[in-house]
This record gives sequence, structure tokens and C-alpha cells, in this order.
Amino acid sequence: TPPSMCSIPCSPGFRKSPQQGKTVCCFDCIPCSENEISNMTDMDQCVKCPDDQYANPGRKHCLKKVTEFLGYEDPLGMSLACLALCFSALTAFVLGVFLKHKDTATVKSNNRALSYVLLISLIFCFLCSLLFIGQPNMATCIMQQTIFAVVFTVAASTVLAKTVTVVLAFKLTNPSRKLRWLLVSGASNFIIPICTVIQLILCGIWLGTSPPFVDAD
Repeated sequence: TPPSMCSIPCSPGFRKSPQQGKTVCCFDCIPCSENEISNMTDMDQCVKCPDDQYANPGRKHCLKKVTEFLGYEDPLGMSLACLALCFSALTAFVLGVFLKHKDTATVKSNNRALSYVLLISLIFCFLCSLLFIGQPNMATCIMQQTIFAVVFTVAASTVLAKTVTVVLAFKLTNPSRKLRWLLVSGASNFIIPICTVIQLILCGIWLGTSPPFVDAD
């Protein structure tokens, strides 16, 4: 004689939940929780999907998660990469013009050394955006923030140094030996290494205490 049953079998996607006060053959069929599956009939427990997979709507099997990132083959990634290369090429062209006419009065009056540093740092600023495109890895994860921070600090401090130089030049109408010495000695140029060293120290502290890492959401 076949055994009597008071419950129908639980299909895949469900698990058995015993009914209190009744025999073992009496149970309820409970749907599996989120990201859990049951691929057999009358399973007592659902199985959790791995971290890189997720359960299908029927909770019967796990599906592989698709990793999405801004790649060079995407229209947006390709457009941003082309913009970065175009702007860096334009800045390099301006640098070439400055180098070609380095002995002219216009280039000299703009402080050649600071102009060269500013243009070179701007080129690298544009190229740094390429680190944010493509599949991330540990190397790019670390370099994204630190390299751009240092290069942008060089560019910003160069603008500050050029501004201070101009201010000192206009202040020369006041017969002050100290101001004249600051302008002639190029003391304002020390703003660049000082700011860069401060930024390097901050980046070093950040990498030492809470470094970035590659993670999948």
C-alpha cells in the first residue's frame, strides 16, 4: 500500500516547511528567499547563489552576473577618450609653439619655465582621464586618484606661482628691496614643489591608511 501524504510535493524554487503538530509528511511549500535556489523536488533547504551569480525569477538556478564598466568600445567611453586625446594634442601643439618661439619677448614675458611646466602638467591632466576608462584593476585603481591629484596640483600651483609673479611685478613701483629680491630670485617658483610635496604626503597617508581596491557591486 503506498504511504499516505497530506501535502503535494514542493517543486523546484520552493522548500519544505514542516507543519507544527502534524506528521512529517505534512509540510508547506515556501518560496526560496532572494538569491537562493532549489533545483530539485522536495528540498528541505534552499541553496544560496555564489557572490558572482544571482537567482533567476523562478528561483530554480543561478545566473552569472554581468560586470559592467565604462569601456573604450562603448560610445561614451570612446567619445571621452577621443576628447582627452584631442585636448592633450592641442595642449602639446601650444607647447610646441612656445618652444619654437622661446626667444621672443612674448614667451619670455610669460615666464617660459612656468609656462612649460603648466602646459606639460595640463597634457598629463587630460591623459589621466584615460585611467578611468576600461576594465578596472588594482594598478589603475591606485593610480586614478593619486596621479591626477599630483598632476593637477602641479598645474594649479603653477598658475598660483605665475599670479604671484605678476603681483610682485606690479608692486615694484614701491621701492622695497624685499619685493625686488623676491621677484629677481624667483622665490614664487618654490610654490610648485611645496604644494606638490604636500599633495604627495596627503596621497601617501591616504594610500597607507585607506587604499582603494577593486570591488564588484
